[in-house]
Amino acid sequence: MPTLVKAHQINIDYLKHDLETPIARIKAQLTSSKTNGKNCCISESNLPIRNLLCVGVTVMVLKNYVVEENVMNGSVGTVKEMHFKNPEGDANPDPTDYIVVDLPTSKLSRAILPGKPSTWIPISRAQSRCENNCCSISAFPLQICRALTIHKSQGMTIGDGEQFKKVIVHLPDNARCPGLPLVACSRSKKANDLAIGNKLEEMSKREIQQIGSTKAYQARRAFLKTLSDKEEETQKITIDGITKLHNVNPGEAQTYEGGCEFLLHWYRNNF
Repeated sequence: MPTLVKAHQINIDYLKHDLETPIARIKAQLTSSKTNGKNCCISESNLPIRNLLCVGVTVMVLKNYVVEENVMNGSVGTVKEMHFKNPEGDANPDPTDYIVVDLPTSKLSRAILPGKPSTWIPISRAQSRCENNCCSISAFPLQICRALTIHKSQGMTIGDGEQFKKVIVHLPDNARCPGLPLVACSRSKKANDLAIGNKLEEMSKREIQQIGSTKAYQARRAFLKTLSDKEEETQKITIDGITKLHNVNPGEAQTYEGGCEFLLHWYRNNF
């Protein structure tokens, strides 16, 4: 979706009409040392100020936990259980409250919860402070994932073997950010996995054909190509420099791995 408002409305309709389990209204806990009571985290943090969750809803994780095991920001799963210590639920929050989310892409080898699959991950409230350290927020780092803004969908892959098999893309109404249509349409592995959700009167065949081919796109591609070339150039310089650190006997060839071993040995002896 091009805007957060449109995505929010689709998510609300999803909760109302597609799910039958009770919906919990969850508010973030906010603290501030400012005299006016304003909280910087409302604009700085990605944690939701207000949330609606229920068992069975599809959610996205908004915090990194174990990145190497795919339990991280952007992981998508399904809420399986909601545990609140107090009968009032989130109206009287407790630090031990948690929500169990099934993350199919998790690579954890052992189960965290007894008797549950290893993909069932307990998610507790996350804490964050503002840049000035004067405000804080505590909230469940979960977001309904029926509809997402194009910005939030960056990095996702849709198609066979993925969490989402199909996608409906609603293209932006203007070209203020020329990269958005291309980002949105490149999420799917195949063209058959993609549909355009805009009304026919809002777009034309020519507009679709121009995605990725305008001057703005070409300038962006040229810039990314420059970055890629610089990456290869500087990477080679770094590898050559590390290789030269490898201490070898006369006639033996220096290797990058040997240089890494030298650096590791030096680090352990000095820190």
